Amino acid sequence: IFGRAGRPQFDKSGEGIIITTHDRLAYYLRLLTNQLPIESQ
Repeated sequence: IFGRAGRPQFDKSGEGIIITTHDRLAYYLRLLTNQLPIESQ
């Protein structure tokens, strides 16, 4: 789960860290580099 934490009126960006195994690295890199619709709740 990634999101913008902090104070929305001041913070315009956020950071996320992915911790995974080497064999799943390509999967997550594809997710990060492909354009997908934004999902929000």
